Amino acid sequence: QLKDVWVGTKPTENKLKDLGWTFDDLLDCVACLTPQDFKNAEWCEDSYGGWHPCDAYAIRYDDVAKRRVRYSDINYYLKFSLDEAGGLTLVLIRCHL
Repeated sequence: QLKDVWVGTKPTENKLKDLGWTFDDLLDCVACLTPQDFKNAEWCEDSYGGWHPCDAYAIRYDDVAKRRVRYSDINYYLKFSLDEAGGLTLVLIRCHL
């Protein structure tokens, strides 16, 4: 079970505020991801100079109904990693439309 979310970049923090998303909203979206949503893996820098091995996903998602949708012009892009100790802390690097 996931125990924490750490937002690693200021732009991502701002985007979550713009979307009106709480951490629970973010986790609802992450819970809907499937292997088919995976786009690539890459190293990403946080706002503090740290580097994280991240997986990038794109999902067509209805954030009101909290479910994936088949047809939508809106894709949510998420890049995230687990914490350095391999624990269940989600390190969110990017979240945007």
